Formats: sequence, structure tokens, C-alpha cells
Amino acid sequence: MVVLASVSSVLPLRRFPHQKPCANSGAFRITEACIGPLPVRATVSQLRAIRAGSRDSLHYGENDAYPGVVFHLVGLNAFGWQYNDSLQTNAPIDTWVVKGRNATLPEGIPITAEWSMVQQKYGQGIVDTEDGIAVMFCRFPSLIFELTFDGARRLEGSGRIDMSRIPPDAHIASITIPVEPMAGWNC
Repeated sequence: MVVLASVSSVLPLRRFPHQKPCANSGAFRITEACIGPLPVRATVSQLRAIRAGSRDSLHYGENDAYPGVVFHLVGLNAFGWQYNDSLQTNAPIDTWVVKGRNATLPEGIPITAEWSMVQQKYGQGIVDTEDGIAVMFCRFPSLIFELTFDGARRLEGSGRIDMSRIPPDAHIASITIPVEPMAGWNC
């Protein structure tokens, strides 16, 4: 027996009132629910049906390697992995990382915008410097912004810091979208 599930049946129960359906026109939209045309909670097989041409990959963690898949979109790469021994095509991705320049963020902010614009638009958040400079905005708890700027290494390893210590000309290097909430990242 073959059972087919629609993409909407694997979307998270949590609803995002500001969320529009996944779209595939113009600059790719990155939200808590979508990376361009890719719903973050879709199964690997559903993702491959939406966007052919993906390739299998591995994500190397601190102690283990995790199976993953990479989607090359025009000007944007979306890499997702599962915390399993092998890639389970009937299961969703556990964590996504998105890199590139052809995307807009929630509320139409370009991914290439300077940090001052992003911070002004999104407001309060948490900054962690344990492994690079990562920011989670309270309004978008499923989007973790990894930043790059001159002098970033001086802040690394400082633990949680005030957002005002990030220079206004910092830029987004990547966005991590964990499907499950990150422990200890509460506003």
C-alpha cells in the first residue's frame, strides 16, 4: 500500500500569522516556514518533488556526521540535515542552514541588508557568541542569524551579549532554521 501525504500535513502545528504560502518567484523568501519554494517541515521526498536537482550531503557536528540534502537555488543554497544515521526520505529535515544573496527575510528585508536595518525592523533578541555570532529575534524564534563583521572574533566566546555590541554594518552570513526550538533561547 502506498500512502501519499500532502505537504500541508507535515507543516508545524504552530501557525505563523505573518506567514504567506511558500513561493518561487523573484528573490526567494526565507521565513520560519519556507525557504523559497521549500516548506521547512516537508519530508525529503516532498522537497525533492518540489525542487528536483538536490544532492545528498553530510553535516559534520562536534562528534558525529549527519545525513543531509542540499538544494541549489539561484543565488541561494539551502542545506538541511537529519539527526539520523541515514537520510530518511519519509521524514522532514531537522535543521536547515541557508546561505546566499538572493533572498528576502520576513517583512521584505533583503538578506544583504546591513545589520542596523535588520535590528531596527525586528527589535529585541538574544545574541550568543559561543560559536560565532548568532542572533535570534523574539519575533522570529525559528530564525537564527549568523553574522559576519570586522572584529567578530573579539566577541566570540563572550557568551550572551547585548545586541548593541554588534556594529551597524554587520551582515548576515547564514540563517539557521531549527525545526525544534533551541534550548535556552527564550525571550
